Amino acid sequence: MEQKEKDLLYLSSGAKIIHLIDEDTDLLQKFGNIVANAFLDFDVIAMTNIEDTLEEIDRSRPTVIVCTLDFADGGTIFELVKILKSKEVTKKIPIVVTGTRARLEEEAELISKYNLHIVPKSIRVPHLLGTISSAIKEANSINFELVSLKAHEALFKEGDKSTSIYVLKSGKLGVFKEHSEGRKLLAEISGRQLVGEMAFLNNEGRNATVEAIDDSEVIELKLGDPDSFIKEQPFWLGMLIETLIRRVKELDDKLDQLS
Repeated sequence: MEQKEKDLLYLSSGAKIIHLIDEDTDLLQKFGNIVANAFLDFDVIAMTNIEDTLEEIDRSRPTVIVCTLDFADGGTIFELVKILKSKEVTKKIPIVVTGTRARLEEEAELISKYNLHIVPKSIRVPHLLGTISSAIKEANSINFELVSLKAHEALFKEGDKSTSIYVLKSGKLGVFKEHSEGRKLLAEISGRQLVGEMAFLNNEGRNATVEAIDDSEVIELKLGDPDSFIKEQPFWLGMLIETLIRRVKELDDKLDQLS
């Protein structure tokens, strides 16, 4: 196997990425295949050294990193951890560390300081996969709140600040715009659709009023600052992009009908 192939083993293909870091390429191949089969919609990228790992992370921010605690040259993964935690774009990436129980206990203070997930090497594979799954959920988690609306009650009004995106859970919403000739209904929203994503991503005030046509329930996703959200939440960003693509297609269809 060429050195380059040893340093970067693409073990599956998918929408998101997990990094595995260990010098033992045989172990990486075996474990990488297990992880790839368990998380089918993920790219699983196996790296054998920290330098190449940093370059790869700059190209594609991973959802979670799984790494060995110790390397053969006497170094530890904390060199990488310190770099990642010092950067805004990577400091919230969950990291799962594997090692012997004795070494994990020795490094307990640093592990606690950097809030790392740990899995002793003697633990069975299902436990490790469960830890990775928990780390992925942590990476994709955001604050949310269920909001109930009575008919004709506003979800937000034109000009309001955009710090949240909403998912319609039940009912029907209307999008209204004030014009010189009066108030006009621009669109109706039903089904599990995202609401308010454009103003949030543009970091602008709401460009229309959305209110309930029928009694409705929406899930408010409290996302905060758009720039931080885009860097830290690749899973939700993908969902937003899919919604925006659908919106553009719907607009194209309407324009075709008018032509």
